[in-house]
Amino acid sequence: MDIEDLGELLVEKSKNVSRLVLVMYGTPGSGKTTNAERLVNYLNNKYNNGAVLDTDKITHFIEEKGLKAKRKYEGRGGPQTRICEYDSTVIDDSIDMSKVPFAAHLKMDGFHLPLKQLAENLHSRRGCQESFEGELVVQLFKLLVQWETEEGDGNNQATGVKIEEGKPWNLLCIPDFDHKLKDPNNPGRYIFSNTKIIVFEGLYLMLNIEPWCQISQIIKAIKDKKPGSHSPIVEVAQVEDNDVEEMSQRVAARHLRSGLVDSLNDGLNRYFANDSINASVVTTLSNHDFDDYSINTSGKTKVYCRSN
Repeated sequence: MDIEDLGELLVEKSKNVSRLVLVMYGTPGSGKTTNAERLVNYLNNKYNNGAVLDTDKITHFIEEKGLKAKRKYEGRGGPQTRICEYDSTVIDDSIDMSKVPFAAHLKMDGFHLPLKQLAENLHSRRGCQESFEGELVVQLFKLLVQWETEEGDGNNQATGVKIEEGKPWNLLCIPDFDHKLKDPNNPGRYIFSNTKIIVFEGLYLMLNIEPWCQISQIIKAIKDKKPGSHSPIVEVAQVEDNDVEEMSQRVAARHLRSGLVDSLNDGLNRYFANDSINASVVTTLSNHDFDDYSINTSGKTKVYCRSN
């Protein structure tokens, strides 16, 4: 099947749950971002008329109303990589909720450690798993899979996260990555609790080393639990491309577009000095036990189901 077919399958699976989170991982240049964007654009165009909420307008609204975050999650990157959690009903009452996207694409890129916080020996290796705020990526995933328990005790056993009775959050604010500044910017992206399908994409989301392995542990707990009307479900897709030359060209071109290098040849050199090492980490250390789909981007993109 193709990406659009996958979209329809996810819609069908999401009908009786609060939210569906698709975890999409793979090596650099495998096509994660391209396919995540294609999937989310397809879903929003079909199921929500391409609705988009402007980040700047939401930021202005929060500042104008003086809304305070219910919780803030902060790591080594300080405010640049902070996650803010809001639960004010003022948000639902004041924003045109018909424009809230049906689907959202989230990337872990915003959780790069800021350059000022990055150890000197990691500057040339930026993009390796050690150069990310891995703990905050895990925290974001925990928030995405929170749900209101039917018992009303606010105890989400699958994630081990204590949540209050009622809606866990109305709105999340997370960092994005500014390629011009080569650093995270915050506010970067907003996520509404009633967005039905979230595609969470990144290199290291399924690594079996700390802190990343906590994501797999949470996925196992959720898959082992019989889903109810309040609980989300999680699906996992590995994006693969066996053509190293094609992947290296994609990454080199991306480095050139973002201003990291001055020429395509420099981009290729950077790929083999850094990105190919990261690819090896993803290939050898990722947990494939929970893969539901394989997205093969060699030639025409094809999606294969790995589970029933």
